Formats: sequence, structure tokens, C-alpha cells
Amino acid sequence: MTNQEDTQLTPREKEVLSYMAEGLLIKEIADIMKLAETTVITHRKNAMIKTNTKNSTELVAYCIRKRII
Repeated sequence: MTNQEDTQLTPREKEVLSYMAEGLLIKEIADIMKLAETTVITHRKNAMIKTNTKNSTELVAYCIRKRII
């Protein structure tokens, strides 16, 4: 079941969110995904803009509630 919120997030943004939901830090996510920390932060920021959330906790909760991750 896809919804509008699900389709507007990129696969990389969803991957970052999945790791965030597991409680990993930006540095840990960057290491796992083989990305710069700033790139992970950018993915998180873009996901927050697209979902109209104000912080990481709200972002993860929103994505779980909407079954995006």
C-alpha cells in the first residue's frame, strides 16, 4: 500500500529513516551507507521538509505512523 507521503521520499531518504528508527547516530548511518555525514544530514533534512516535521523524533514517528518505514 503506497501513499503520497511514501512516494515523495527517495529510497535513500527511506533508508536513512530506517536506520534512524533503529536508534543509530548520524555517524553510524554514514559509515553503514558509506556516505559523508553531511549527506546523511541532508537526506534527513529533505525528508523533514517533505513530511513537514520539525525534528528527527517527529520525523521517525510520522514515518512509522504512515507506514513509510
